[in-house]
Amino acid sequence: MFLCRPPTAPCGNAFSMDDSEALSLIQSAVGGSTDALNEYGIVLDKTALKNSAAALGLGTNIDALDDAAMAQVRLNAILEQSGDIQKAAVEQTGGLTKSIK
Repeated sequence: MFLCRPPTAPCGNAFSMDDSEALSLIQSAVGGSTDALNEYGIVLDKTALKNSAAALGLGTNIDALDDAAMAQVRLNAILEQSGDIQKAAVEQTGGLTKSIK
């Protein structure tokens, strides 16, 4: 499950902002701007990224990973830490079914 899937889901509700701004924020974080989500309680520090890489079976030497692997590691870390945000977004919209009608 991704924070903003399907594309018509109200991604902005998760961050109390416009959907396009929220998606841009997530894209920035996946791209390496790891401080982008700190104010929302999502921490992408070395420890979180090493744990995410290990969970994906990539080991913990994140410095050896290429850009694509690191993007996946960051996305995985975001998803692991965003359960409360995802839940709030669904509750604020009355559920996914109502949000895409």
